[in-house]
Amino acid sequence: MAKLQEAQVLLDYLYNLLDSNASLDIDLIQYKARVLLALPDTLKFYQDIFAFDRLEDSPIGIFQSYIEAYYRQGWPPSLSLLVAYFVVSGGIQKYNANHVKALCTAAILAEIPSSLPYHNNDHFKNVFVSATFLSKIHQLHEGVVFKTDNLALLFITAFIHDFEHTGVGNTVDGVYVPYYLEKKSYLAAAPYFLSLTSDELEVIYAFLMATDVSPRKSGMSAAFQVRQIFREGALKETKVSFAMDDELMIFSKDIELCFLAIVLQEADILPSAAFSYDSLSTFSQKLKEETDRDFTSPKAKLFFIDHILGKGFVAPATAKLFNDKIKNIRDVIIEQQNS
Repeated sequence: MAKLQEAQVLLDYLYNLLDSNASLDIDLIQYKARVLLALPDTLKFYQDIFAFDRLEDSPIGIFQSYIEAYYRQGWPPSLSLLVAYFVVSGGIQKYNANHVKALCTAAILAEIPSSLPYHNNDHFKNVFVSATFLSKIHQLHEGVVFKTDNLALLFITAFIHDFEHTGVGNTVDGVYVPYYLEKKSYLAAAPYFLSLTSDELEVIYAFLMATDVSPRKSGMSAAFQVRQIFREGALKETKVSFAMDDELMIFSKDIELCFLAIVLQEADILPSAAFSYDSLSTFSQKLKEETDRDFTSPKAKLFFIDHILGKGFVAPATAKLFNDKIKNIRDVIIEQQNS
């Protein structure tokens, strides 16, 4: 009951935020009624599926149960409540008040209804919870200490990274335009974050750009550029000469931000593609419905594993927990392709 009361205090703060922010076009009375109705179920979901104090014992087991519950019974009713529980349960310690305001605002934006089969409100929830999981696992099992302020900006970005997704991708009139949807999402969401500084918005912008996984006819995708920076800066692998996009330059100057951009990339893909062949198939079917393009054939699935995911994750804890699963999924696809 204590957590319930603490979360309600945070939500009262959120109500005041909404009252004072006319730019958020939301029926506040309906929103408050929906949130109050969702309190018990969302608290139960958080306690049953995503309790941080259990991550040290069985990280992959806890996260696996969360994914299975998601596919079986759907998401908790309120995303903003999930954020409230996350904040008061110690997911982030010593939260900056301005970041709490921006994080709650981002959660509200992520609950604006979307009819897309895949890039919808469930996806925003998926990426947020996956990002919190991966950041926590790296702290517990790899000894990585992320700055609280940087984590807050990461989680804000998780909510809005596909805010303006159209279901088509970064193609305009048949021509690939790098960062098209990412920039659209940033421009649509940034004006709501009145509590953030220009430097903090610059970090959110860069995080968003790092989620562009679209392969290019020449040169590395944005996602692969960030991976390469991380390999060279954090993993001390051999340097590779490549032309880095201006939008990503911040990551070559701050390896922690680069690390967190990798966490966001992997959170974006992890629940859909890294658990089982069945989860990948479900993801592929939803993308096919959304885009009317082939994502379900063995050839398309193999392309995704090899050229979008890059055959595996690069963040240390994510790689240790999931790369064997990805290899097994790839083997199944190759068997199907050869049969």
